[in-house]
Amino acid sequence: MVAMAAAAAIAVASGVAAFALSPVGGGAAEHEPTSNADHKEHESHGGAKSSSSSDGHGKKKKRKATHGAELVYVPIEPLIVSLGPEAAAKRLKITIVIEGDAAFEDELKGLVPKFRDVLNTYLRAADARDFESPAAMSRVRAHIARRLKIVAPDESIEGVLVTDFILD
Repeated sequence: MVAMAAAAAIAVASGVAAFALSPVGGGAAEHEPTSNADHKEHESHGGAKSSSSSDGHGKKKKRKATHGAELVYVPIEPLIVSLGPEAAAKRLKITIVIEGDAAFEDELKGLVPKFRDVLNTYLRAADARDFESPAAMSRVRAHIARRLKIVAPDESIEGVLVTDFILD
């Protein structure tokens, strides 16, 4: 009876540790090829009527989202992260653009330092071998979107675009 209770306690502790140490924050989502943000991104590129404009420098473009809100693109300067010694590549260079609701544009721009911190923390903690797999891009995009949405105001981020992903 004591052995069964100890085995059950060990199983529960293992499950809690696996959940807490997971880079996703939950176990099953790691195997998903896309996230809701990815679906929204694909939907918003599809059948919605869109209008684009530029500030003359190409830095800010706006268009309509599928639910009618205007979208803006907030670029984040490229991040270069050193990968662990077990990785085939030594560095990852990634550039991200946040696709967000125009009503939150100023707030999103003000949060760029926090976004960079969250990205650095995630990318440094991720297993470098995950970046080398063929399905890495959609998995990384989903992880990034999930983390940025935690920092950002509710419903302000529509999607995350990865514009550069270079393993060097």
